Amino acid sequence: MPEDGGTRSAPLAVSLALIGASATVIAALITTCGHGSGPGDRATSAPDPPTTGASSSAPAPAGWQKTFSGSVLIPSNRRGIDIDADTPRTVPLFTQEDIYAADTLQPDGSVKFFDGAGIAALPEDVPPGPATCLRQLDSDGRTQASVRLNGRFCARSPNGAVLAATIRDVSLVRGGASVEMTLWRQR
Repeated sequence: MPEDGGTRSAPLAVSLALIGASATVIAALITTCGHGSGPGDRATSAPDPPTTGASSSAPAPAGWQKTFSGSVLIPSNRRGIDIDADTPRTVPLFTQEDIYAADTLQPDGSVKFFDGAGIAALPEDVPPGPATCLRQLDSDGRTQASVRLNGRFCARSPNGAVLAATIRDVSLVRGGASVEMTLWRQR
């Protein structure tokens, strides 16, 4: 083996060590800054800011019981949801549906929702709850309302259930509009 072979491998070893150290530093920076995609990144990322939608609704007043709070797909494509069930459920159109979404977006990007018992947009400055939703429905309730992404609305069923919802995603290809919904019934 030539004598200078040892001197050639020393720079190679140093170069490899520098590359390894650089990769370690870069990985640490990515994890610390929260821009990676590993499980540790999710644990160290900042929490999502609170929303102003239905999921942050006030407690139910006397005489009302919150029966559901969570994400729901309000379907289009000849289906609707029954909000008189214990948990909102998808049903065929013209059966037990209480609310459903139009099959196409409106020109302004909003989704048109239909509810024969009443539906009304809920202004940002009005806290969602059964009493405020009933006031909104009594003053501005219609059988249909157009609501944009992150917009809020209230609706009621013929049997008296009341809901407040915030639109979180619109995917008519997937079959409707995803909403955060809170549902109340009179006790």
